[in-house]
Amino acid sequence: WIGWAAAQWAIVVACIAGVAIALGFVVSVLRHGPTAALTITGKALAGGVADLMWLSPRRVWALAWLAVKESIRRRVLIGFLIFVLVLLIASLFLDPNSVDPGRLYMSFVLTASSYLVLLLVLFLSVFSIPADIRSRTLHTIVTKPVRPSEIVLGRILGFTLVGTGLLVVMGAMSYVFVVRGL
Repeated sequence: WIGWAAAQWAIVVACIAGVAIALGFVVSVLRHGPTAALTITGKALAGGVADLMWLSPRRVWALAWLAVKESIRRRVLIGFLIFVLVLLIASLFLDPNSVDPGRLYMSFVLTASSYLVLLLVLFLSVFSIPADIRSRTLHTIVTKPVRPSEIVLGRILGFTLVGTGLLVVMGAMSYVFVVRGL
């Protein structure tokens, strides 16, 4: 199933890239005319390919680890405590004697964890750049030989790691909650 999932992912990424290139070309045609649009689009594609060729996994990983550490510093673990409180309160209201208690417990746990992680990662990613500018962390990073795409990829990877870690911990807590409740 991993090969099929990777193929699906590649197809989706290729479709999104094709739509983005086409949309950029159309906007460029409207602003600069067809001949200049072709030149601008070609330069943008060449710059993107060159940017990918000079991408450093080590710098991306360092920036991702920085995003993880800053997330922990920003008390992202409070989201985990909120989840534990939600589980504690839910244990008072969920009825284990209902018609299908397994479905009731699982739907509650999956819904609560997915919404909480989505909101947490959304707010974390939205407020990270302004907080980095305010604390001058970003100023230190951009003075180093780091490409802008590496900063973006590092942030994405870091927040993905934080969200995945929260999901793993919440999954373990949810398992204990469901087994104990049933």
